[in-house]
Amino acid sequence: MTSPLMFTPLTLRGLTLRNRIVVAPMCQYLAEEGVPNAWHRAHHGRFSLGGVGLMIAEASAVLRDGRITHGCAGIWNDEQVAAWRDINALHHAHGVASGIQLNYAGGKGATQRPWEGNGPLPDSGAEAFWETIGPSAIPMREGWPRERPRCPIWTRSSRVSRPRRSARCVRDST
Repeated sequence: MTSPLMFTPLTLRGLTLRNRIVVAPMCQYLAEEGVPNAWHRAHHGRFSLGGVGLMIAEASAVLRDGRITHGCAGIWNDEQVAAWRDINALHHAHGVASGIQLNYAGGKGATQRPWEGNGPLPDSGAEAFWETIGPSAIPMREGWPRERPRCPIWTRSSRVSRPRRSARCVRDST
């Protein structure tokens, strides 16, 4: 009897997945200053133990001001890279390939977490609004602050350094 196709290996550009079950990135909005924590380890651990072929980590901001919310994960500093590396090791210990979704929120940034209303952040307080930078000065929605046009993050150094930082997380796929 043959295995259903879903449970057979799949090779993509030299990366062989043990099966075709892929967990898509899911924003958790629970990182602390962009650093994945115990919640993330438990979240990724349960899927790893479940036998998936590929686990793709949530949207991870390439710059601090590129986050969607204050709770978004990131890869803009070494502490975050180290935390993702630990999660990647957990994946590999259970035979799971590991990927990451890189993110820059643009005008969608400086947003409340979904369970806090998903609207723009307040102008002051512990979790205040930050200036967003994107491709146009058109607000994301009516009543939202306007973003500063011309996104400077896509300079040559950013295009090169962010994928390199992602690679330092020891990811199999970006």
